[in-house]
Amino acid sequence: MAQALVASPPYGSQRNFGSSVLEWAWVACGRVHLYLHGAQAMWDYAAGLLLLTAAGGQAVTLTGEPVFHPSLERRSVIAALDSERFLIWRDYLTKILEN
Repeated sequence: MAQALVASPPYGSQRNFGSSVLEWAWVACGRVHLYLHGAQAMWDYAAGLLLLTAAGGQAVTLTGEPVFHPSLERRSVIAALDSERFLIWRDYLTKILEN
């Protein structure tokens, strides 16, 4: 997946702020259009997922499961505030994973 995103990026820019909850909060308030992360611990995503859900956004793992899981298992994340953008990216990333 990383190679496909680097070889033919379907986005204008990417950022990493060094704080997962800040990145989640920026998605929830519309400053960032999409959030993609390969493996977050529960303490990385729990508060941010709550913010995004309260704002009306959506999030799933790369395998389509709910992000929240009551374990310490790391979870991947695809998240967006805009539902249309979320569906486009989820489908795009699913196709990459299938190949």
